[in-house]
Amino acid sequence: MGCDIHAYLEKKSKTGSYEYVTDVFNERDYNLFAFLAGVRNYSDIYPIVASNRGIPVDVSDYTHSCYLSWGSDAHSASWIGIDELLKFDYTRDIHHNLTPTEVAKTLNSMVGVKKIYNPITYKDFLEYTIFEDIMKMSVKGDRVVFWFDN
Repeated sequence: MGCDIHAYLEKKSKTGSYEYVTDVFNERDYNLFAFLAGVRNYSDIYPIVASNRGIPVDVSDYTHSCYLSWGSDAHSASWIGIDELLKFDYTRDIHHNLTPTEVAKTLNSMVGVKKIYNPITYKDFLEYTIFEDIMKMSVKGDRVVFWFDN
């Protein structure tokens, strides 16, 4: 059974409330899940950029209703500002707590997860499309609210 992300781009309106813009991060990408929230973090990477912040109290009505519709199946809810995604240093090395042998054993059987044998950067770890997505999101919104299901 796989894990999926439910991610919603929101923009702050002139009145100060958040409004739903569009769904984002629609692909099952365990490297992205690990980066954002430590979910399916088979490489045991750190730091995690937005782990367990919860659903914001000022979340848009649409995003909130989507979250509630998942009930107890929704987990690891959080959010991240687009400015945080833009400012993050993707050229820094990923740190992980696994030995190369443990990583190989864990990841050789996993589909869609990059193998970490030697130190690599976040840019290498994440799919190129995330950077295109972040640039597109920066024009349209201010934050991404997300959670996962199994």
